[in-house]
Amino acid sequence: MSQDPNPFFVEDSFAFAVNSPNLIVGITAVDDIICFFNTGDLGGMNTVTYIPDLYGAQLCSGPEASPTMLTGKFYFTDASGDCYTLNVTNAPEPGTWLLLASGLAALALKRNQLLAN
Repeated sequence: MSQDPNPFFVEDSFAFAVNSPNLIVGITAVDDIICFFNTGDLGGMNTVTYIPDLYGAQLCSGPEASPTMLTGKFYFTDASGDCYTLNVTNAPEPGTWLLLASGLAALALKRNQLLAN
């Protein structure tokens, strides 16, 4: 999911929802809707299908219509009192992977040229 998602549902000062076509559940990517709540609505998140209501930290900053997701370690509790920890990090953009791959390819070509001489 993007650090700056485009919500399809917004409830000002309380929550927003985004489509997540690549939510990883176990080892499988599934389609789901993720709802994020700010501290005015007990914070936390849930999904329509796979993740229960989790209460705790607010995972975004800025207005609900144009949020920016936060990174770090977040702690949540569900309705039965079970505790969860969520570690959120930035994933490299596709251009970063392309730059790395092209750099490695250039190094490999240079090595092959040196070995051929």
